[in-house]
Amino acid sequence: MGCCQSADASAAPVERPQEAAPATRESDKPAPSPRENNAIDAKWEKYEVETFEVDLGKWNSQDAGSLEALLDSVDLIDLGYIIENAEAGFPVPRWQDVPHGARINRSNIHRIQDCISPYALSILVLSYPWLDPQHPDKDLATMKRMLPCLKAFHQGATKIGEGRTVGLMMDYPCLPQKSITGEDDRTDEEKARFKRGLGTINEWYKHPYTTVLVCDVDMPGEESGHTNLRPYAQRGWCSFEFRASCLVKTMFCLWSLKGYELGRCTTWGSANQDAKSGILRAAPMTPPKFDAMLRAGVERGEIAFTAKADLDFVIAQYEKAFLSAFSHTKTLMYQYLKWPDSHMLELAEALTYAREKDLLGNTSSVYAWGNECTDVGKNAVREALEGTKTQSVLDNK
Repeated sequence: MGCCQSADASAAPVERPQEAAPATRESDKPAPSPRENNAIDAKWEKYEVETFEVDLGKWNSQDAGSLEALLDSVDLIDLGYIIENAEAGFPVPRWQDVPHGARINRSNIHRIQDCISPYALSILVLSYPWLDPQHPDKDLATMKRMLPCLKAFHQGATKIGEGRTVGLMMDYPCLPQKSITGEDDRTDEEKARFKRGLGTINEWYKHPYTTVLVCDVDMPGEESGHTNLRPYAQRGWCSFEFRASCLVKTMFCLWSLKGYELGRCTTWGSANQDAKSGILRAAPMTPPKFDAMLRAGVERGEIAFTAKADLDFVIAQYEKAFLSAFSHTKTLMYQYLKWPDSHMLELAEALTYAREKDLLGNTSSVYAWGNECTDVGKNAVREALEGTKTQSVLDNK
């Protein structure tokens, strides 16, 4: 999911764009040749992977079954297609134009069921800013930055065996979109599909074992001609996506593009080390606190949405994510996140909220060793869990 979708399916999927640029600028040039003439699309339209036997042990232990039902309204996209398409210089197509062989749904889910690691599914979710109203990345400015990281992640799945790949969750190719001209040419069913998919968008971000790639690098300069250069941290949808990703995700599954670029590694294992260490992950935030933070940011003009409806929609999505995350996750893993006492205190606040909402019945343990906190932070977490059956493991001994 990108950072610019609107809760209203009829609204333009961008956040408060800047004034349009003169037509002579680079980003106003038309996209490459029509997709119907794209040989890559023609190849992927016919692409099939025969069913093969998969050991579902990791898939089931990582609660991937909770995501399968979402594939009735959302197609994941084969990351191999996205990479090949980008290397040829084509922007990502909208869902209606994605070749059928590049779509991953219930019928061919075996392609992603061999998990990339014991702690990560072969599913990558993007959190990124749209640069223009009609297309999030029409000149591939963002995709070119992401491409080395995407290739490293893809390599982690393809090395498992033939036919294995990564399913990409990215709003523009995964949900029905308006045309590049801005015309809403979607059918009623496509609009309904968009609404259903958007209504469960929190599930992809909050899931403990989906990897979220945060595109936290600098925006293109004004000379690029893009109409929305608001930074990642100042976008309402991006704020939601990042915070939802910080709820219960394992320590391996929140990647920073900025961190990856500092390392420039090419394998999944080494990329994982660089990408996850490049970000000081936020502690879980309670829904009331998220509500207050987001509303205050919008009021001060520090955070922007396309329409007022987006603010309330995103706040509701975050609450759904919090309630679902803490009621279904058996083991909460916050190890080696470099958290100081301030982060541990916020974790304790979230655990207290979850306990008071009776959400921790299925939670056996909270692992948070290897952080940079003192006994102040550790004791706060222990106190938050008093009266529950949940064990806190805060020291690696």
